[in-house]
Amino acid sequence: MIVTAQVNDSTTAMNYTRSVYQRTATISIRSQLSGIKVFIDTLFFGVIPIDSQLIAEGRHVLRFIHPDSTNWLYPAITETVVIHSSERLERTVEFPHLYYITSNPYGATVRYHNTIVGTTPLILSTILDKNLITMLKDGFEEVITVLPADGNELDVALKPSKNFPENRSSIFLRNGQENNSTPIYLSTGTAIASGVAAAYLKIRADKYYQDYRQTGNNGTLKRVRKLDIASGISLAVSEISIFTLCYLFLSR
Repeated sequence: MIVTAQVNDSTTAMNYTRSVYQRTATISIRSQLSGIKVFIDTLFFGVIPIDSQLIAEGRHVLRFIHPDSTNWLYPAITETVVIHSSERLERTVEFPHLYYITSNPYGATVRYHNTIVGTTPLILSTILDKNLITMLKDGFEEVITVLPADGNELDVALKPSKNFPENRSSIFLRNGQENNSTPIYLSTGTAIASGVAAAYLKIRADKYYQDYRQTGNNGTLKRVRKLDIASGISLAVSEISIFTLCYLFLSR
C-alpha cells in the first residue's frame, strides 16, 4: 500500500513517496501445492501463489497452513524472517508427506531409501520422491509397498513365512498340539492342589507349635519342622504350576 499526503511542494511529495517505498520490501511465495494459506504476524496475508506483494521492513513471523488443516498429519509450518528495505524475499513452501505406518502384527522394521527408519507403529516424514518402503519381521515374509501419494495412514498385514518354524516359541506345544488343553488342565489342577496342601500343612504346623509351647515336647517340635518343610515344598510346586500355566497361555 502506498501512503500519500497532501503537500504543496511537488518535490517534497516525491521525496515522501520515495521514503515510503524505501521502508517496504516485496515478498513472493510459491508452492507446488495449491490452496496454502499464509499468515504474517497472525494476520491473514493471502493464498499461495503470492507474487511481489508489499510488506513492511522488520521482523515477521510467517505461518503456512495446509489446505487440509483438520488432518493432524499436516501441522502448520512457521518461520521467522527479517526483511530489509527494498529487499525482495522469495519463499517456496513444501509440506513434507507424513505417514502413520502400522502393521499386523506390530513391531515390523521399516526401511526407507535404504535406511532403517524405525519399527511399527511409526510416523514417517519425507519430501523425497521415492515412495517405496520395505517392512521386515522375523517369521513373516518381506513386504515392499507403495506409500500413498498425498500422505496418509498405511496399515500392512504381514504374511507368515512358509520357511519359518511355526511352533518354535513353545517347548510344550509340538506337532500341531496347539489346541490340546491337557497341559493347561494338569497345570491348573496341580497349582490348586499344591496350594491347598501348602495351606493345610501350615495350619497343622501352627497347631503343633502351640502344643509345643505348652508342653515343651521335643517330638512335637520335630513334627512342626517336618510340616513346615512339607508346606514349603507344596507352595513351591504351586508357584511352578502357576508359572507353567501362564507360559502355556502365552505360547498360544
